[in-house]
Amino acid sequence: MIKQLSFLKGNSLRSLSSHVSRFTFHATAAAALVFAMLPRLVAADTYFPQTGANLWGPFEIYWKQHGGLAQFGMPRTGVFPAREGYDAQWFERAMFTYNPSHPDPYKVELQLLGSLSTAGRRSEAPFQRATPSGSGQYFTLTGHNLSGKLLDYWRKSGGLPIFGYPISEQFTEVSKSDGKPYAVQYFERNRLELHPELAGTPYEVQLGLLGSELLDAQGGPAAFANLGTPHNYPPPTKSGPPATYPKMGHAPDYGWVAGQVAFTRIQGGCVFIQADNNERFIPGGPGWDPSKVKHNDYVVVFGHLAGPDEPHEMCPGGRQYVIDRMQLNP
Repeated sequence: MIKQLSFLKGNSLRSLSSHVSRFTFHATAAAALVFAMLPRLVAADTYFPQTGANLWGPFEIYWKQHGGLAQFGMPRTGVFPAREGYDAQWFERAMFTYNPSHPDPYKVELQLLGSLSTAGRRSEAPFQRATPSGSGQYFTLTGHNLSGKLLDYWRKSGGLPIFGYPISEQFTEVSKSDGKPYAVQYFERNRLELHPELAGTPYEVQLGLLGSELLDAQGGPAAFANLGTPHNYPPPTKSGPPATYPKMGHAPDYGWVAGQVAFTRIQGGCVFIQADNNERFIPGGPGWDPSKVKHNDYVVVFGHLAGPDEPHEMCPGGRQYVIDRMQLNP
């Protein structure tokens, strides 16, 4: 099922077909048993202002059915033509491909970004075949162990069809996203990361941003912006208005926070964004302008949780949030 994709460029990003070993067949076969047949109707388009990309059609259906934002992240590009009838789209954590000549369970497939991104690292110790550790689950096909919180996440979040087999042991690696060390483990389709700073929350285990890492290594979205009309992918049904957000809530990785602004008299005038009954955020950063909002306004802010070395407002009872951009959410 996996064919060479001509849009992967450069020596470090050689064709997928060169790096897909015999266990690819088993992962694809397992996916056929789990994935429901995609509906033939085109889903309503969704526009992501954070990345300027649209999501629609079979990719949107698959994205929503199999985990959405938490699983795959936002789209980073539009749909573009690849070779041999494939169409493709990059996401923060994945790359989707579409081929209408495949039977329905396989029309949309996840590419093996974990295998691709580590193709030159097979001689490193974590990628060498290991012996059973005696705990968790051992995968004879690839010779790797999976245990603890990573195993729990793998099982409950899609298992073999979504992640594929483990292709490394768990080890510590410095993140390209924030420069911090995390316990990670690579799989055929992605990388799982353990975030101890979020222990006890649903976000303690997260997927790595392999889609963004591989995309940016090839020049970013601009490199895929003018490749022509997709071969067979259905056109969008509308132009794509801005995505809608809940009145209160946040992205799994806190890339956006939606809530109600509260101007208070705490310590001379602390401002909070109440995201739900139990969680509120202290806004700051270059994108925060309190003059543009008033008490009880609903807003969506885009940014990240403040790190220990980032300057922030000294207000009690909230999580510090660095805002890059803000919009009203009426």
